[in-house]
Amino acid sequence: MDIRQIRLANYRDLLVAFANSPEEAGASDYGRLKRFATKAGVSDRMLSHINNGRGNLGSDLCRRMEQGLGLPSGWMDQMHGLGDSAGVSDEEQSFLELALQMFRANPLRATKLMADLALSLNSERDSHSASAAIAKDGQESNGRGVHGFTGR
Repeated sequence: MDIRQIRLANYRDLLVAFANSPEEAGASDYGRLKRFATKAGVSDRMLSHINNGRGNLGSDLCRRMEQGLGLPSGWMDQMHGLGDSAGVSDEEQSFLELALQMFRANPLRATKLMADLALSLNSERDSHSASAAIAKDGQESNGRGVHGFTGR
């Protein structure tokens, strides 16, 4: 990838992250680019040109965006994709790529599916923890079992 492609990919990732941020939850798509541009400290007109392939993410624009978004200088010039993930197994990498593919195809649905899955896993973990705590409590009450019953 050349620098233009890297910057464009990073810009798109930042724009998607902004669209899915809590501050944008429930907000209209109308005006989103302007809200992002304001946060990034750049012109929404320039970002519109970039989105339409008529503008360029030059160094000055990237540095202003980095500053406005609180990113380190030069961040836009570096790849931040899944391929850079150190310590990720092949199986984890495959999962991340699938999740990203789902997200890019339908961000709202993918986000909801992942949130539902996370809630389900947390619920299972909490249920298991509660069962273990009850069983432990039952064993500690003079060896009689849960609620004092021995099961005989």
